[in-house]
Order: sequence, then structure tokens, then C-alpha cells
Amino acid sequence: MKFAAPFRGPIVMITLLTVVVAAMNAAEPLIMKEIFDEFGSARRAPALMKMVVVLATLAVLREVGNSVSNWLTWRVRLGIHLILLEGTVGKLHRMPLRIQRSEGVGAITTKLDRSIQGLIGTLTQLLFSTFPAVLYLAMAIAVVVRMDWRLAIIVLLFTPLPAIAAALATPEQIRRETTLMERWARIYSRFNEVLSGIVTVRSFAMEDAEQRRFLQDVAAANDVVVRGVRLDSGFSAASNLVVAAARIAAVYAGGMFIVRGEITVGTLVRCSATSAVCSAPCRA
Repeated sequence: MKFAAPFRGPIVMITLLTVVVAAMNAAEPLIMKEIFDEFGSARRAPALMKMVVVLATLAVLREVGNSVSNWLTWRVRLGIHLILLEGTVGKLHRMPLRIQRSEGVGAITTKLDRSIQGLIGTLTQLLFSTFPAVLYLAMAIAVVVRMDWRLAIIVLLFTPLPAIAAALATPEQIRRETTLMERWARIYSRFNEVLSGIVTVRSFAMEDAEQRRFLQDVAAANDVVVRGVRLDSGFSAASNLVVAAARIAAVYAGGMFIVRGEITVGTLVRCSATSAVCSAPCRA
């Protein structure tokens, strides 16, 4: 986190914008509840227009907040990238020559690029995706509990399941990324050696052989990616089904409560919209 420390100001601003946007996202279904409840009211038209104006205002403010937050996020991301480059390049210059010779230029460059991009992606995910998702989750749960605790319990039963699916997928994802890092490092180390000694390669008429070897290694690495995408797609589908199941369960239970006259249609609309929100952030 020390790499993010120089950007405390923008990060605080992004956090505040995140809180505001999360609050607006949580408030929107509440307004939808009021709109649906007003359908049976004698003062339906004026109230409906008022709620529509509020919805439009929230939409504009939310997009402005998201745009500013996105701009600040990229400023922070690029700034951290520059600091990481400064630190790693300086470290490479101070490392013993035997390490650089054993790794090779291609391997070092590949590891440097993929590692920096991975670390920046992780920091960005933690600061600007996971935190907002958890914040919105807390707000959504509070709103659902306030409206109907029974529907809240139904929704909360589904909430941990996407997180469990993500936790099960994580070890395999780590192994896959480690394997890919090693493979790409070897591929580009060899590729750099071939380019550096291109005169020797041509003198032995090895161009075609080296090209085939390079493409075969790339194809093997791509196969690892494809297998990983298949696994990730399965876990993603399972998480999405859990979100859908949470919404369906909320709609069914809420429909039964409406039949009994225990809740309004607006309450059901609000809870069914929030049910997806309560499950989805756990995938982060």
C-alpha cells in the first residue's frame, strides 16, 4: 500500500464519491417503491412526476460522480505505475549481473510487465471495486431490513454463495497465472536470444525451426488460458445463477406476502432489485 500513499488526496476523493454514488444507487429502488405504491393513490399524477424528476436527477448526478471517479482512478493508476517502474528499474540496475544473465532480457521484461500490471490491477480492484461493492452491500442490506426483515433473511441466505464460489476458484487461478508467467518468461527469453543471434540462426538456416518452436510455445500457453477461461466461465455462471435465484426467491416470497396483504407492490419491487445487489458484490 505504500505505493498508493503519495495519492492519498485523490484516493480520499474517490472514496467520498464512492460513498455518494453508493447512496444514490441504494436510494433509487426506494424511489421506485414510491412510484409503484403511488399507482393506487388518488394523487397519483403529481407524485409520479415528482418521483420521475428525482430519478432523472439521481441518474445525472450518479453519472457525473462516476465520470469524475473514473478520471481520478486513472490518474492514481498511472501514478502508481510510474512509481513501480522507478522502483523496479532501479532494482534491476543494482542486481548482480549473474541474475540478469541467468534470467535473460526477454524473461525479465516479461516478468516486469506482467507483475506491474497485475499489482496495479490488484490495488485498483481493492481500492475502487471491492470497497464500493462492500459499501453498497451494507447499504442495500440496511434498506431491505428496514422494509421487510423476512425478505432480508431470504436474500441474505444467498449472499455468501458467490463468495464461496470465488474462493473455490482462487487456488486454480493462482496456479494458472504462475504457470503462465513462467511460460511467457521462457518464450520471450528464447525469442530475445533468437533475435539477438539472428545472424547465427540464418547461417544455420534455422529460421523456420525457430518460428515453429515459438508458435508452438505460444499455442501451448494459449491452451492454458483457454482451459482457465472455461473454468472461470463455469464459476461465473454459478455466481450469476445464485444472484438470479436470490431475486426469484425474493419475488416468490414477496408475491405471497402481497397476496396476504402484508406488503405493497412497491416493497416487492424494491426488495427484488436489491436482492441481486446483495449477492453480486461477494464475487469481488
